[in-house]
Amino acid sequence: GGLLQTPLLEVGSISGGGSVTITGGMVQAQALYVGLAPPQSATSLVTVAGGSLIIPNVGGLASIGGGGPGQIAVSSGTLSAGTIMVGASPFSFGNQPGTLSISGGTVKGNLLVGEDSFHGSTGTVWITGGSLPDTMTIGDTGIGNMYVLSNVVFHPSEGVIVGNSNGGVGSLNLQGGTSFSPQE
Repeated sequence: GGLLQTPLLEVGSISGGGSVTITGGMVQAQALYVGLAPPQSATSLVTVAGGSLIIPNVGGLASIGGGGPGQIAVSSGTLSAGTIMVGASPFSFGNQPGTLSISGGTVKGNLLVGEDSFHGSTGTVWITGGSLPDTMTIGDTGIGNMYVLSNVVFHPSEGVIVGNSNGGVGSLNLQGGTSFSPQE
């Protein structure tokens, strides 16, 4: 498969929604914004159904939702970023939701769910399979929800924080015999 390298990948910018589907090959960017457009825009979507979406670990940011609604769905392949913010507005506008759905594949990076208390964005993560990040903060400075709906076992080497900072409200919902255990 193919390789796309770009300094910035914006999906749903200025005044509209957008969609990117990765089924093979590799997409590399220094930053990814999904749902950067103003609130009246359509939901922007990135689907990783094979291949890799790589935002380098040193300073690499993947932001989902915030200015406009955004979603990333990982069913196979790899999503890797230094930081993955779900429900966050890295700029001075927006309060739209961000959603990360993981049904397979691998997700790597520092996961911050609900990262924007100033603008009121909400981040939601749905997990039904796959390999999960080593570090997770649910409700960092905003409202964050995580739903684990199947027999997913993961070993958070850095831990899981629920409701972190001033304004942070987190909710972790475990269903279906889910097992969390520290990495040995």
